[in-house]
Amino acid sequence: GQDSDACLARLFDSRPNRFQYKWSVYSSPNEQWLLWDALDERGEREKALKAAIKARFDIEEPKQVYNTTGSAHIGKRVKRTFGKKIVYGLIVGWLPASQGEEAL
Repeated sequence: GQDSDACLARLFDSRPNRFQYKWSVYSSPNEQWLLWDALDERGEREKALKAAIKARFDIEEPKQVYNTTGSAHIGKRVKRTFGKKIVYGLIVGWLPASQGEEAL
């Protein structure tokens, strides 16, 4: 009826939400430090978030920081098998070779 036509008109005429929401998990100490370090203390909310993260987690600059550029493998999807379990992932960083070890 007329009500459903009005609802459809609003649906197609209204602007989409300006913000895209994305959840992320920062599980490693390196990821937590990178998040904490990237926050800008000039803004009230980011300053408060930075303080809350520092209070909640033991934030220290990592000894090794993964490179996020400089490899053709960055952004590639991978499949690893651990016993009978298959795990899919995305390469987001790498470490250079050191002390007789190959690059990771």
